[in-house]
Amino acid sequence: MFLLRSVFWLAVAYAALVPQLEISRSVAEASGQAFVASRQIVSERVNAAQCSTLDCMGAKLVITAGLNSLSAVPYQADNVLHDVSATPQTAAPIPLPRLVRPD
Repeated sequence: MFLLRSVFWLAVAYAALVPQLEISRSVAEASGQAFVASRQIVSERVNAAQCSTLDCMGAKLVITAGLNSLSAVPYQADNVLHDVSATPQTAAPIPLPRLVRPD
């Protein structure tokens, strides 16, 4: 177990210290593949369901329309981390002062 933990942490340190590794690109590709695979699985399950009631058919239609409207948005970690203008422009709301109640 010690050897397995050591290999894991050495691999993490290597990935963090080596600048040639493009982690953000590989993460974006993996998330895109996961999105496409999960969308395909859900659509297969919805299409395989046999409906005899109007409620079931309506739910099937809504799920199918929702799946068709989704699109994989590429993850832009580098742009978010290095873009200074991405910070919020407004400050956090200030709470109202406490009311002073006469005793």
